[in-house]
Amino acid sequence: MARLPIVNSDDGIWGGILNEFLEVEHNADGTLKSGGTLGAYAPLASPTFTGSVTVPAPVNATDAVTKQYVDAIDNNNVKLTGNQTVGGEKTFTSTVKGTYGSNGKLTLAGVPGAGGVLALYNDASDSDDYPGLEVSSTQGIFFGDGTSSSDVVISRAGAGNLNFNSARLSNLADPTADQDAVTKKFLGEYVSTSNLEGGISYKSVGFEAFHDAVAQSETTPFDMVIFNDSLDWGSTVNRPWTWRFGDRVAEAAGTPTGLRQGTVYAKASGHPTMDTCDGTTTDTTTGGWGAVLSSGQTASHTARCDAWSVGYTAGAGNLVVRDGGPTGTILATIDTSAVSGSGNVWTSGALTLGNNQIHITASGGSATLDFVMPHLGTRTKGGRVWSVSHSGWDNTHYAATPSRGVDLVEKLTPKVVIIETGTNATTTYGQEIDDLVTAVRSVSPTSLVVVIVPPVSIAIPRAELDAGRAVVQTLDVPIVDWDRLIPDYNDRLVVDGVHPTSTGVETFASVTWAAMSPDPLGSLARTVGKGVRTDILEIEGPVSTDITLMGSWASLGRGGPDAPHITMGKNGSNLVDVQALPGVIDTTAGLMKVAGEVTIDTPGDGEVRFAGPNNQPLISAYSVSTNPYPSIFMGTTLSVPIIGFGSGATAADASLMYVGSKQIMHSNGEGTFIANLAPQINAQTGTSYTLVLADAGKQITRNNSSASTQTLPQNSDVAIPVGTQMRIHNIGTGTVTLQAGTGATLVGDTNLTTNATALITKISTNGWLASVAGSGAFSSLIIDEDDMVSNLDTKVPTQQSVKAYVDGLNIGNVKLTGNQTITGNITVNTTGDGDIRMAESGNQPTINFYSLSANAHPTVSLGTIFASPALFFGTGLAAPDTMLGRSGVKQFSINAGEGTLAANLAPVINAQTGLSYTLALTDAGKQITRSNAAASTQTLPQNSDAAIPVGTQIRIHNIGSGTVTLQAGTGATLVGDTSLVTNKTAFITKISTNGWLVNAGGSVAGATMNSDSSLAGNGYFLDEDNMASDSATKVPSQQSVKAYVDASKIVALQQGTGAAAFDTTTAETSVLSGGAITVPAGTLATNGDQIVVTYVGDVLNNTGGAVTQTNRLKVGSNTLVGLNGYSLATNAFVPQCKIHATVTRVSATSVVAEMHTILNNALNTNVIQAPITSASYTVSDLSSNTLNLDLTWQMNTSNASARITPKIVVIKVERV
Repeated sequence: MARLPIVNSDDGIWGGILNEFLEVEHNADGTLKSGGTLGAYAPLASPTFTGSVTVPAPVNATDAVTKQYVDAIDNNNVKLTGNQTVGGEKTFTSTVKGTYGSNGKLTLAGVPGAGGVLALYNDASDSDDYPGLEVSSTQGIFFGDGTSSSDVVISRAGAGNLNFNSARLSNLADPTADQDAVTKKFLGEYVSTSNLEGGISYKSVGFEAFHDAVAQSETTPFDMVIFNDSLDWGSTVNRPWTWRFGDRVAEAAGTPTGLRQGTVYAKASGHPTMDTCDGTTTDTTTGGWGAVLSSGQTASHTARCDAWSVGYTAGAGNLVVRDGGPTGTILATIDTSAVSGSGNVWTSGALTLGNNQIHITASGGSATLDFVMPHLGTRTKGGRVWSVSHSGWDNTHYAATPSRGVDLVEKLTPKVVIIETGTNATTTYGQEIDDLVTAVRSVSPTSLVVVIVPPVSIAIPRAELDAGRAVVQTLDVPIVDWDRLIPDYNDRLVVDGVHPTSTGVETFASVTWAAMSPDPLGSLARTVGKGVRTDILEIEGPVSTDITLMGSWASLGRGGPDAPHITMGKNGSNLVDVQALPGVIDTTAGLMKVAGEVTIDTPGDGEVRFAGPNNQPLISAYSVSTNPYPSIFMGTTLSVPIIGFGSGATAADASLMYVGSKQIMHSNGEGTFIANLAPQINAQTGTSYTLVLADAGKQITRNNSSASTQTLPQNSDVAIPVGTQMRIHNIGTGTVTLQAGTGATLVGDTNLTTNATALITKISTNGWLASVAGSGAFSSLIIDEDDMVSNLDTKVPTQQSVKAYVDGLNIGNVKLTGNQTITGNITVNTTGDGDIRMAESGNQPTINFYSLSANAHPTVSLGTIFASPALFFGTGLAAPDTMLGRSGVKQFSINAGEGTLAANLAPVINAQTGLSYTLALTDAGKQITRSNAAASTQTLPQNSDAAIPVGTQIRIHNIGSGTVTLQAGTGATLVGDTSLVTNKTAFITKISTNGWLVNAGGSVAGATMNSDSSLAGNGYFLDEDNMASDSATKVPSQQSVKAYVDASKIVALQQGTGAAAFDTTTAETSVLSGGAITVPAGTLATNGDQIVVTYVGDVLNNTGGAVTQTNRLKVGSNTLVGLNGYSLATNAFVPQCKIHATVTRVSATSVVAEMHTILNNALNTNVIQAPITSASYTVSDLSSNTLNLDLTWQMNTSNASARITPKIVVIKVERV
């Protein structure tokens, strides 16, 4: 093997050894062999190396380099041309630049699968420099998958902006700082959850299945089941929140609108229940309000609908379902033995939309009825909301007993199940919710389950609610959080710390619908745009804007002709239901006109209150036709109708009560009438007369110089009610003999002498009692002068003379001016002439008060704290002229004591046959008969024993043969007569708290007698011209009555029959007695003072020839035309013409004149009413100048028999 020579060893041969060594790699000429080792690596002059060349690490610039040296350099330098792979971390101390193009790429490759990283950072020692990646303004940062050209470019888009060129940013972290970018997920969660307390979200998430069902419901109906507790309380009147929520769900499909009903349980408490239902309650049915009906037992319910569903539980018998009551059409016979469990539902076919009654009868064994549900368009489209509600129940009641609601879910497989059952939850609320959700999903896996978190309340405190919410949030169910959506629930929407007000109920429905709808904010906005959508509108404070009621959807043609309602009542139990049928409540010119009936249903303590500040509330019933008669009608088949009166500050304390046919009782018999109930006069001048039914309650005068008879008939001839009283006055010189007719009996007096009065009382079916005033009367101190011309201050006027004197002044209608204002609960302010008018063409206008409950009593309650309440009556052609008013506790007056009552106010008879009797409170206003052959006693009690009101008068008739002794009870006092003999009457008056006055027809010690010439000095007598004492227990003198009336606000300027008749004239003629009158200066002293001209006359035209008629009212130099050229046809016979004209002061120099003319044509029963004409006139100062006034009539005719004959002309001044 070739080797190198060894020093000091190869002497002499070293040259050969060296050559041999060199020949291994070299040619003979010294060049490297091409196949040698050195030839491939170290070519000299372009040598070729075929093997590896090992060289030392270079030191000098010209030294050969090793691989290790080169690798070290490559790893620490970046080439600017060509491709280079750089590994490890590199530090650049200057700018790295590259030219865009194929050679300008910087490729970063790291560990496979980890990706390359370009890290820009600053040396910690150089805090002033900031690392950055600089891209020229015209270029961008390009991204691609490495296998093709870049498809994502981020470029500069102006100062401070980047353009991602339609690329997306992905996998961003959720933002935490205000300026962080947000992700789609974050934004979706943000808008679907309100971050404001009480706010609604922008978008609903998790309710997509509900959205789809609603969107398809116009053609495909769907079901919803809602589990509830007592927050769903209500009735068919005070509708629960689930019913109101159902309105929204159903109407989204265009179903008929209106206050629809939802689930109505068989026998429920605190929840909607059927109108009637027999059987026994069971709590193992749907909602726990079912009824087990034995064979023959029934249930019924009425609702506005077009179909019915019936829910029932498996049993042994059948349920026979009828439409229209117990004899109605059979819709189905449901075999309850053919099913299992509860929650079974049968649905009828289509019915006519309207108020339909379902009637269900059990047959063939007992059957269990769960509920009924009326459909309003939801049989074939829309969402059907089935309520499962029970007060006091929580989730466990439903989850542990499937028949209470889970069975219904299984049978219906509803699209949506809502659970609102947390109010009564225990500390395990969250677990209970989980159990019920699990139970629902186990029987209906496809149903969307929604949980409602209830508001915090005294039933579920904050800590418990929040803990439960945390559990609910883990159940993968969408949530409607009432607690957060309605933060002010406990401040204004709660009744008792738990349950909602009517506004709270409506809020539950609105918020739930908004939260679940695809457009939560839009749903609420549309609700606001339509106005307040609520069954019961609660208004606090004054209302200054209009409240408009209209049938929703009706204008769009999407519903039936629903009529709007105004419903007023306390907790929905008492209603005043004003329904527009056929469609209008017209308030034109200050009036409310109601076509048809106004029905006030007061099954509880509901009231209609009318009150006007500083004035009297008024209900005015009148007719615009002469044929019907206005009336306020009260009647019921279930209880006693009552009209109640009170001060307005407390409950009514006086009442009129129906007690029997043609009988009215006042305050249960203990009240007092203080009015002058002056009966009508029946004047008889013949020598014989028999009472007729129309005489009941009247006074009869007999006037004949010869002896005459007065017959009292038996009941079969004239059915005058028992208890009826009549007075018969003999004003003739001949004696009248009182006698019983065939079959009748008469006890008492029988002779009626001149100027004597007989009190006739019907005491039994055919029995009569007659009592003629005896010698104890003080008739010489009574003066009967209709004109009171004597003006005496020592005598008492008769009732007849007072009435005649006052009536002679024509104190008639008081005209009210102005409008009627209705505010608040229905407040009628009658400071003017506003009325509530009830009119029905061709019939009698009527206000009906009735009750549907056997335990309730219909009542009209009038009261005000400002003035006396009253009922007003009139002919309907003018303002009311008759008033029944309250004048004190349990006291009434008619026209302030001057009215006439023509009714038969026959007191009730209390027949006593014993030896002793003590008055009771119920005797007030009655007549008492005492009938015994032996002596007996009558005790008048002290007030603490029988609180009979002071002023009460009671008549006691002794029809027995034994004398009755009148005596005062313990603590009471008695003055007057004490002995009541046979066939005599005692007038008993309570004159003080414990004092009684008795007049038994005989002389009374200390009483005023015929021999007295004056009443002066008597304690019961007052002579005060101004009547300042206003005494209710003393009588006035004639002089004081006249002075007081003469000084009243009504002054008569003229009264009489007017001018003489005139005919066949074309001249304008005054109808006043002396022609035009002069009204003295100062007569109209105050604005509102009024001159009233009343004219009644006969018009005759009965032989042919047309007549035209004109009448005028002349005020000073001004003329107001009323009836203008009215033409009477040939042979027209018009017996009466009425003119009512007024002149009202507006200011000292201006008046308003008004005239209304009515012709009553008896030939064809027409009533011609000329339009009311009016005008304003300027006059001379009324304070210092007179005013001429005239009423004229003009007839243009050639008919000799046509004429006008004035009958009554009255001109009076009414001062405010």
